[in-house]
Amino acid sequence: MRKIFLDVGGHFGQSLEEVLKPLYSFDVVYCFEPFPAHAEVIRNRFSDPRLRLIDYGLSNVTGPLEFHSDGLDDMGASVKKREGETKSIVTRCEFVRASDFFRDHIAADDLVVMKLNCEGSECDIMNDLMDSGEITKIDNVMIDFDVRKFAHLAQEEPKLKQRMAASGFNSFSLCEQVMKGRTHQKRIANWLRSIPGYERFRPRASWSERLTGALRL
Repeated sequence: MRKIFLDVGGHFGQSLEEVLKPLYSFDVVYCFEPFPAHAEVIRNRFSDPRLRLIDYGLSNVTGPLEFHSDGLDDMGASVKKREGETKSIVTRCEFVRASDFFRDHIAADDLVVMKLNCEGSECDIMNDLMDSGEITKIDNVMIDFDVRKFAHLAQEEPKLKQRMAASGFNSFSLCEQVMKGRTHQKRIANWLRSIPGYERFRPRASWSERLTGALRL
């Protein structure tokens, strides 16, 4: 069994700063960042052999999609577009169906933790995984519902939540409930600690680790 982290929406690697810490014992960390300028930042920042930087995004289709941004520092760069929105940079980026990636790279007995922060594509990804049955490979997915930023996608969140409830899929965490802390890294750590079975990928802290953590509060 491998312990795998999927960082869907890598941006500048903020989440990687936490999940690549040896204490989590992930065997493989896949980071998906389709925007070339952002992927280059990650490539230059990290050299961990467990990291697999994937220079395409996940979606419910395979092929190039238009990626809209206002430059390197745009926190809201997305394949989704608000009505009347005109961003200065349009880049054709590659995307792959999430179900195809799971089928090719994730085994049924892998322990899989996934972060979905992908500026509106989260429902496309989740629905594709549910359609294909690949959703059963996920032990926990933290969903940041960025579809809320797009008026024409407003119904995607409640529809997905209803579908998950009807199917009995409950291996998910909601961003607003678990991403709590003073920094992004602390928020990621808080989410990971909240996952049932956390000890499977985070061994019990040693006395010295607990003491160090207490001194940092």
